[in-house]
Amino acid sequence: MATDPDPDRALLFLILQFLDHQNLSETARSLECETGLFFNMTYFEELLNCCAYNEAESYLCGFTDIHDNIYSTKIYFGIRKLKFLEALTDGEREVAREVVEKDIEIFDQYNPGLVQQAFELLQMDNFMQVFKFLMIFLSLMLKLRILVHTTSSHMLLSSYRNMKEARKVVMENIKKCIEANPLLEGKLSFPPLSTTLQAFYTEAMASRSRPPATCRRDFKD
Repeated sequence: MATDPDPDRALLFLILQFLDHQNLSETARSLECETGLFFNMTYFEELLNCCAYNEAESYLCGFTDIHDNIYSTKIYFGIRKLKFLEALTDGEREVAREVVEKDIEIFDQYNPGLVQQAFELLQMDNFMQVFKFLMIFLSLMLKLRILVHTTSSHMLLSSYRNMKEARKVVMENIKKCIEANPLLEGKLSFPPLSTTLQAFYTEAMASRSRPPATCRRDFKD
């Protein structure tokens, strides 16, 4: 196994490797989240692509909180933005309203017009009208002082045509913030392991079964 100054940390990585090899993915992801040891980007993206937004936030909570830094705030903001847009484009207005009241409203402290704009979106019935207004709404979001990459993100907004494109842009911004987040530094890559948990266990048991070395003394009269 690669040299690690923390033996407990090294052992946890071996356990994660073992769990994945045994197809115990749910247990592996829970361990990642509980220890904050390794942020599984592939799993996180799968959750967002499957619209499992609450599960994505729950996993993220194991590594960072919403107000830890500007990158963390934008990641949570992006997740909730996707959640809102998904409900809106699916015609689930009551669900979208709940998202605004419970999830989006917390960001209103950075831009007092944010929630008002979201409620205006809720009043629109025409799909194309929604996306036309959506560009204005997202532009407002990107002006929040907590956000980064404002210029490039605003340029991408002009290409929004449907939910698929909107999702792509938001996902790219979330990924950038994850990679730039200092709290996730060193946690996005799984370290190379030169052994397995089974081999480690076998070696440890063999070491315990060896007879202790005896000390020999020669006594002279």
